[in-house]
Amino acid sequence: MEQVEENANKVMLALLGTEMRPYSGEELTMELEMSPQELNSAVDLLRDQAMLTLADEAPREPYAFGTVLITEKGRKTFLTLKSDTSCQV
Repeated sequence: MEQVEENANKVMLALLGTEMRPYSGEELTMELEMSPQELNSAVDLLRDQAMLTLADEAPREPYAFGTVLITEKGRKTFLTLKSDTSCQV
C-alpha cells in the first residue's frame, strides 16, 4: 500500500503543476515514468479520496479510465500540504 500512496502523491504533484484539464493515462505514464498498473492503483486511491474525478470513464487499455481531472478538494488539500512541508525546517 505504501508504494500506491507514493505513486498517488506523484500523480497529484504532477497535476498541480499543470493546467487544470483532463489528462489521459498515457500522458501521466510518460510524465511520471510509472507502469499503467501502478497508475491505475494510484488513480483508484485518489478517486476513493475524492482527490480526482474521471472526466472520461471509458477505459482506454491498459488503463482503467479514460481521463482524470484533479478536483477542487484535491487541489486545495495538496496545495496546503505542499506549503506546510515547504515551511518546515
